[in-house]
Amino acid sequence: MKMTTSFSDNTCEMLISITPDKQDKHYGIEAVNALLKYVFETLKLDGVELYVYANNLRAIHCYEKIGFIKDGVGITEEDIHMKISK
Repeated sequence: MKMTTSFSDNTCEMLISITPDKQDKHYGIEAVNALLKYVFETLKLDGVELYVYANNLRAIHCYEKIGFIKDGVGITEEDIHMKISK
């Protein structure tokens, strides 16, 4: 998992990759929840953003289950921008 921070708007961008042998074991949800706890409680940031491929329905479902919302087209037409706020 990787995180970059933008201090101008007090948010960060999250990047995560779960290898195929670790999928379907809820590691993604656990990892994202741990990161959100750290971001909101320790770093005191206001939000987290991410980009996900539009065809990665499993990841989108995971992010929405956690509370992320779709915020439009991402960097390319092939991905979606998602975000969550405190």
